[in-house]
Amino acid sequence: MRSAAAPAGSPDAAASPELAALHGSDLSADAHDLAREGRLLLDRGQPEAAIGLFTQALTLDPTHLAAYRGLADTCRRAGDLACAERAYRGLARVVHWREKEEARLR
Repeated sequence: MRSAAAPAGSPDAAASPELAALHGSDLSADAHDLAREGRLLLDRGQPEAAIGLFTQALTLDPTHLAAYRGLADTCRRAGDLACAERAYRGLARVVHWREKEEARLR
């Protein structure tokens, strides 16, 4: 299995999660659909295709938690621990950023 690179525009690719606020709700809905389909492909034993969909979802919405989780799970199951670590780190950055934003808005 090839190692999945962080998608362009994702927090893991050094993009700012604040940029995700510029993404429209249509893009977030598309990212959600891609992440859901990626999970289905993973469950059907198609990890390469799943990685592609999770990566596309993160390109559309670099703060999409389910896409990061799906990518991390897929990489971990495939034994690509470096890929899994990158995805888990991206997930942690987005969660941290969201917590900071929620605290700031209170």
